[in-house]
Amino acid sequence: MNGSIFLDIEDYENVPDSFYASIGRALWIAQNFEGSCRSLMFLIDIKKEFDGQNLEELGEKALKRLLGNNIQALASIVKNNIPEDIFKYLFNILDEARKARNFIAHEITYKSGELSIYPERLKEFTEEISEKVSIISEADKNICGIVSTITEQPIPTDLSRYPKNIANWVCEPLKMITSKK
Repeated sequence: MNGSIFLDIEDYENVPDSFYASIGRALWIAQNFEGSCRSLMFLIDIKKEFDGQNLEELGEKALKRLLGNNIQALASIVKNNIPEDIFKYLFNILDEARKARNFIAHEITYKSGELSIYPERLKEFTEEISEKVSIISEADKNICGIVSTITEQPIPTDLSRYPKNIANWVCEPLKMITSKK
């Protein structure tokens, strides 16, 4: 580490490319969750506010809302329409997914710096990435259920193993390395 604000590529040569591949996959899952929440709120806005001419305005409104705002807006809409225990369960999942998404979007890249110094932590980081994308995928599964309820359309696939399948896919490049050690 050269101590400057600029990256010294040589400091990261011992970080396996598979780590960056998994980060890219994790970012894709995080972005997908954020997009699912945004789409759900857009759908709700259309059902509540569409007047036949304001679709673009509603779309712009949806694009401007951040993930936390979308989760809070959804909470305020459904709070009085579902049993309290289900509400608490659902919004705990969504809030944990928001935190996991923020970790992936804002903090996970720092792990490459740690890995350049402590390469033996790769397995630990793989487990952490797996945990975070599992949390996000569980929340995404719940968002899918809400969309299915609103649109009265069936869920397109069996989602029972969705979080595990997503975590395996995201961490697949890393597991090839960590299983050898």
